[in-house]
Amino acid sequence: MELLVAHPEYYRSQIKPRNFQAWCDMYEAHNGPLGLWELASIYKGEVVRRVWMKNVVTDSGAKALLQRMWNASSATLPPIFNQIAITTNGGSTVLTSTITLSNTYSTLSVANLPAPLAANTVLTLGFGTGTTQNVTLSTSASISASTLNVNVFTASATFVPGSNVVPQPNVTDNPITLSGTIAYSGPLPTTAFTYSGSGAGNRQVQVQYLFDVTTTAGNYTESWLVNNVPPSTDQTSTHIIFPAEVVSPSTAFQITLIEKL
Repeated sequence: MELLVAHPEYYRSQIKPRNFQAWCDMYEAHNGPLGLWELASIYKGEVVRRVWMKNVVTDSGAKALLQRMWNASSATLPPIFNQIAITTNGGSTVLTSTITLSNTYSTLSVANLPAPLAANTVLTLGFGTGTTQNVTLSTSASISASTLNVNVFTASATFVPGSNVVPQPNVTDNPITLSGTIAYSGPLPTTAFTYSGSGAGNRQVQVQYLFDVTTTAGNYTESWLVNNVPPSTDQTSTHIIFPAEVVSPSTAFQITLIEKL
């Protein structure tokens, strides 16, 4: 089974956690809400890849959280965020040529982009490994582009073909609409939510959902928590972007989210 962990602290730890909950236990949310996700690719009933990563809580999501907790009695509460959306529009790809340690670059050769990317998007090279580097798009890139223009950088490591290139989400993400192929969990039942923990930084909710083989097939690259379908401005709260996760007649995709306070 392949394990990708997109968090430097994991690689600095001498004793590696053996499962997702143990990894979550490494972190406390003293600087605000902390969202930790596990994405599990399931092929014919067997888990073939796990991805552990953090989300960003968007500005609109944080505002909705505050409105749910503190509001005037006459205020209109935003709906609860009880659905998971996945789309093929995250823009993740892989390198097709080597980036060599200490060499200087202004372009990246990549597999055809599955979605357009805006100028100034930050890309993580080597996403999910202990060796990463962030670079910034200098110009926008259209769907199917195989060359990305980036601000000049000196490689801090060697990245071989096949290394993940994953855009970083931002707290300002607040789409008018979601794009690409989209799948929704539907309103999640109460059994999808588990609450536990005590003490500041350790109180948590776990949310879990399986996008099974009945889900529209696609290479999904991002996920959101939403409170409306289809969501629009101010109706998404947390956001992650990840290497392509396949959903097909033989492949399912399970999402587990732990949000800590």
